[in-house]
Amino acid sequence: MDNKLQIITFIFSFIYGFSFFYLEELNYLINKKTKCFIKYLNNTLFILNMVLIYVIINYKINNGYFHIYFIITIVLGYFLSNYTQNNVKNLINKYKRKNK
Repeated sequence: MDNKLQIITFIFSFIYGFSFFYLEELNYLINKKTKCFIKYLNNTLFILNMVLIYVIINYKINNGYFHIYFIITIVLGYFLSNYTQNNVKNLINKYKRKNK
């Protein structure tokens, strides 16, 4: 795999980590008021769909070559989005308290 293709796959994996975080938050909000069995079923289908979507898009980008670096990049994007979301919430709360 050439360098340009690896950089494209790294960028895609990083963005996929961000989108996975926000879709997981949405899934959590949807599952909040459902019954226990439905929650487990919905979470299982959600994870299965997210993995299949990543594999299909990865196959389209670089013919399905898979390295551990791509998983590390997904995890990095996930945790970075979590960190930025928490910081933004804290800044908004400080701004609201300051204006009251």
